[in-house]
Amino acid sequence: LAAGMHGRAQSVPEFKWKSVIELETPRKEFLAEEQTYPLRFVIYLTRFLLNFDPRSVRYWDQAAMTIPLSYSSSQVKMARLRQYGKFAASVEVGLREFKGPGGVRKLFDRLNKRFTSTSAKRQLAILFSFLKEEQPVSEIERLIAEADNGSISQISVLDEGSGYTREPIITISLPIGGGIGASAKALMKPTGRLGKVLLKNKGSGYVEPPDIIIDKPSQEGGEQATAVAEIDADGSISRIVLTNRGSGYSLPPNVLINDTNPQDAPCQVAAAAEVKLDLKVAGIVVENGGTTYGRNQRVNVDIEPQQEDGMCVAAKANATLKIRPQSKRTSKLLPESISQQLTQLIPDSTVPEFDDETGTFTVKIPFDHVSSSWLLEKESRCGGALDPIFGPRGCSPVEREKDLDVKEYAKFAISGALCAAISHAALTPLEVVKTKAQNNPESGLGEIVGSTVKLGPSELFRGIGPTVAGFFVGGGIGFGLTEFFRRLLTEYAGQANAELYQVPIVITASIIAVIFTCIGVVPFEAVRIKMQSDAGFADQFIDGFLKIGKDSGLGGYYDGLGAILFKEIPFALCKFAVFDLACQAIYDAYPAARETLSTALLVSVLGGSISGGVAAIISHPADTVLTKMYRDQSRKIGIFQATSEITDTAGVRGLFAGLIPRVIFAAVLLGSEFLIYDYLKILLKVSPDYLGQYLDGLSSIR
Repeated sequence: LAAGMHGRAQSVPEFKWKSVIELETPRKEFLAEEQTYPLRFVIYLTRFLLNFDPRSVRYWDQAAMTIPLSYSSSQVKMARLRQYGKFAASVEVGLREFKGPGGVRKLFDRLNKRFTSTSAKRQLAILFSFLKEEQPVSEIERLIAEADNGSISQISVLDEGSGYTREPIITISLPIGGGIGASAKALMKPTGRLGKVLLKNKGSGYVEPPDIIIDKPSQEGGEQATAVAEIDADGSISRIVLTNRGSGYSLPPNVLINDTNPQDAPCQVAAAAEVKLDLKVAGIVVENGGTTYGRNQRVNVDIEPQQEDGMCVAAKANATLKIRPQSKRTSKLLPESISQQLTQLIPDSTVPEFDDETGTFTVKIPFDHVSSSWLLEKESRCGGALDPIFGPRGCSPVEREKDLDVKEYAKFAISGALCAAISHAALTPLEVVKTKAQNNPESGLGEIVGSTVKLGPSELFRGIGPTVAGFFVGGGIGFGLTEFFRRLLTEYAGQANAELYQVPIVITASIIAVIFTCIGVVPFEAVRIKMQSDAGFADQFIDGFLKIGKDSGLGGYYDGLGAILFKEIPFALCKFAVFDLACQAIYDAYPAARETLSTALLVSVLGGSISGGVAAIISHPADTVLTKMYRDQSRKIGIFQATSEITDTAGVRGLFAGLIPRVIFAAVLLGSEFLIYDYLKILLKVSPDYLGQYLDGLSSIR
C-alpha cells in the first residue's frame, strides 16, 4: 500500500497543524473556497501534491501503513478513499490564504517557485486550466513554454524578396518562457539585377548632368543596365538613378561617369561611383536556437526591409520549433491499486489548448471516471463532495488531537468532579425517593414521594454531604481516567482499528476507569445509602462516616465494593458508550447541530439523557442489591444472599423496585452531567475544538 511517488526527500519536514478553534465550519470554508477554486481544481491540486510534494507523499505513505493487513480489498479501497477525501479537504481549507484579489496569482507564484521540474510545470499548467474565473492565462502559457523548452531548429524562407543591397537584420520573437531568444543570419544571393549606384565622390563643377555608362553584364543574354545622374546647384552630383536595372549581372559592374560640360569649362573634380547588386534572401541560418519557446507560441520572423528607393520587396520566412523530448513519469505503485488510481495524473503529453472564444485554456481529460460508490449518504449530508473523474473531497480535513500532558488531564478531572458533584447534589431528592422505594418495595411510589415531601427539605436532601463528596471524588477519577485510557487504547490500536473498534475502546476504557472510581467512591456511597435508608443512622456526613469506621472498621467502608462494581460497571459502559453513539447519531441526522455552542450543548443533554435511561435499566438490579446490603446494619450479607432475599420476597420484580424514579434520575443526571462537563471543558479550554488540530494541506508551500 505504501505510495512511492516522485520528489521523495531523505529528510522531510512535518506538516503544520493548526488549532481547530481557528477553523470555521468546514462546510462554510468549502463553499467560500469553491467560489474561486472549483472542486475539480481542489481535487487535482490534491493529486498534484501527492505526486510532487515530499510532505504530502509522506502523509500518503504513512496513512497507507495504518490500514490493517487483514482488510479485504473493498475495505482497503474504502479506507483509502476516506483518507484521500480528508486530505483533499485539508488542501481546500488551506486555500483560505489564497482568497480575494490577487489570491490566484499568489497561489500560482508559490507553486511555481516550489515545484520546478519539467513534469511539475506541465501539471501546473493543467491544474490552473481547471479555473474558470481568474484563470492566469499568460502564466499558463509561460508554464507550457518553460516545460516545452523549445528552440528554433530551422527557418524556412517563404518569399526570397528582392531589392536588398546588403544582408538584412533578422528579428525573431522572444520566447514566452523567458529564456534566451533565438538569433539567425540571412544568406544572400544576387538576382541578376542591379540594386543601386552609390556615389563614392560627388565631384564638382558640373554644368550638365554627366553620362552614366554601366558595363554590360557578364552573363550571355543579359541586359545592360542604364542610369542617369542628377546634379545640385553647386555643381556636384546629388545622386545616380537606375533607369533600367538590367539583368544577368553576377558581379558588380564598373560605372563610368562621362563629363558632358563644354570643352572650355570642364568639371573641376571628376565624380566616382560604385554599383551594388540587387540581392534576395536565399536562406536563413539559425545561429542560436534559443530556449523556452512554447509549442503554442506564434513565433514571428521579421526580415528587415530596405526601402530607401521604394524598390525593395520584403522577404518572408517562418520558424520550425523543436520541443524538448518528454520523459515519461512512472509510479512505483501497482497500476491496479486504489492508491495509484487516486494519485494518477493526466499524462504530461496532454497540453492545455487555448480557446479563442473564451480566452482561456481548456484540458481534454484522457481517462475514464472513477467509482462514486464511496460517497455515502452520511458524507453527502455533512458536506462531502465528489468529482466524478478525480475523486472525493471529504466532510472535514485531516484532524488529530494534540499531545496532552498532566495539566489537560487535571482539567478533565476537575470538570468531571464538578459536573458529577453538582448534578448528584441537585438530584438528591430523586435519589432519596429511589432508595426508599428500593427499601420498601411493598409501598407505592406516590406514597413514598408524599411521605418524603412532608418531612421537608432536610429529608429530601438527606445524605447530600456524602453525595457531593463521593461524586466529586468519583467524577474526577471516572472522567479523568476514562479520557486517559480512551486515548491510550486508541493510540495502541492505531488509526484504522480505532475507527473500526471505537465502541469497544470506549467500553474498555470505561471498565478500567470505573474500577478505580468505585474504590474511591464506595466509602462515601456506604455513608449515603445508610443515611438515606435509615433516618436514625446519622444526620451529618462526618458523623455517619465515623460511625461506620467505629462499628465495622475499615472493611465496613468496602463491604459493598463487589455490589458497587456489579452496578457501576454496566452503568459506566452504557454511560459513555451510549452517549457517544447517541451524540454521533444526532450529529449524523442533523449536521448543523455542530455549528453553534448552544446546539452542541443541547446534543450533549440529549445524548446524556438517553445514555442515562439505558444505563439505569441495565444496572438497576445491582443498585437494588447494593441498597439491600447496606440497609440492615445488624448483619452483613453478600451479593448473592441479598439477591436471594429480594427475589424470595418480591420475585424478580423486586430487583426492579424503584426503577421509574431511577430511570428519571439517571436520565436527568447524565443529561445535566454531560451538559456541565462539556461546558466546563469549554471554559477550561480542553474541549475537542481547543485540543483538536487540523492539517493544513498547503503548509508546505508557505
